[in-house]
This record gives sequence, structure tokens and C-alpha cells, in this order.
Amino acid sequence: AYIDNDELISQARKVALELADMGADEDAVSIKVKVLAEMYSWDAPLSDIQLENLTDFVKAKMEKHLKLDRIEAKILDARDKNLYYMYGQIKRKINVGDTIELGLVSAAKLGGCSRTYVKPVLSKLERLGFLTCTQKGKQGSQTYRSSIYRREA
Repeated sequence: AYIDNDELISQARKVALELADMGADEDAVSIKVKVLAEMYSWDAPLSDIQLENLTDFVKAKMEKHLKLDRIEAKILDARDKNLYYMYGQIKRKINVGDTIELGLVSAAKLGGCSRTYVKPVLSKLERLGFLTCTQKGKQGSQTYRSSIYRREA
């Protein structure tokens, strides 16, 4: 059944985004949809079929929102081009579960950034859960020991 209420649909889109970020389950979605229906259907309450359609609409929007990788969304929200470029290069070069050698020089070359940005960028990628450091490197040209990272997501 068609829902002819633009305000209700607009609010349902916003709620779907919030519910997706919270990781809401079926019960939370149905409760939130019922609350929305009561708040924004002024002239007549929604029928059961309309409520079901609205619930399906919210679930579909949640699925669409969750398709965007949560790590990528946080990286985009950080608005750091070095972080995003390094993320993209690592994502393009290695598969999930594989390792990559990222010493100071090689990481700067891969990320196309200054060596001063490498450590903060890699630590941010670690905090986000994209990378895990399996071996810490040692400074010095004679140590021959670079940091090795495993891609987790």
C-alpha cells in the first residue's frame, strides 16, 4: 500500500541511517517504525500493510547504508587525504589477511606522502581496524627490519 506522506518518508530515511549506525535488530526497527508512524501520520493512522511497507523501506535503506564500508566511512569523515590515499593503495595492492611491508620509506612511497605523515596514518588505520602490525620495524639502515602489517578488513 502506498504511503502518501513525504514528511514520514523523509523521517524514515533519517531513522534508517541512525538505526544502521547503531546496528539495530528487527525488534528495534519495528518499534521505531511504529513510533514514526504515530508521530507523522496526522490525518489517519497507517494500515498494517502500510506499516509493513514502511518497515521494509527502513530495512532497505539500512542495508544500503551498511554496504558502505564502516571503516571507509570513518576515513572519509576524517577528511584526511593522506589517510584515504594510503587506505586506497593498501586496499588495491593486498587482499584481506595478507601482509605487506611498510617501512617508513616504502610506506611514504606507497602513500605518496611525506615520511612525517606515515606513522600517524598507519596508526590511524590500525585504530580503525583496517591493519594490524605483526612486526614492529627498527630504525636504522643496518637493521634491515621493516614494519609488517596484515590487512584485516
